[in-house]
Amino acid sequence: MTRPSRLELLAKFFPELQDTLSSKGEKEASMAYSLLACEVILADQLKYFDQGFEAAGAGVLCVRLHNKAERCEYLPLSELVADHDLAIRSNDQSTKDFLSDLINQIKNTNFDKCGLVLLCDNSSAQAFPIDREFPAKSIQAMLEEFTS
Repeated sequence: MTRPSRLELLAKFFPELQDTLSSKGEKEASMAYSLLACEVILADQLKYFDQGFEAAGAGVLCVRLHNKAERCEYLPLSELVADHDLAIRSNDQSTKDFLSDLINQIKNTNFDKCGLVLLCDNSSAQAFPIDREFPAKSIQAMLEEFTS
């Protein structure tokens, strides 16, 4: 199973933005409401990230999106380093490489400016920063690209 492209995901979650029958004003209003909804969700995820950060230090909020999973879990850097070391001892190159990249991303993140979430689904996992000032900033850029 491969992960859908950004445009495929946007089309799935915001079908009204692709509707050629909608006027420009309707699309702009829909985009504003969609951004507001995304902002609320991402601000909530940032709150969970901050709780984990406060309790365990640098790390990432793991958001499980597969098999109807509804659980989020904070993964501190120390646990990820331990898993990385286990992957090395087990000769698990793909896990080692993934965790190396994730550990470097955590170490290079300015947590005063953003939180970090790891989206995991059936096809892969990828970490994304959430901007503290405007959590939906990257989504806005994608929506603007999608609707232009």
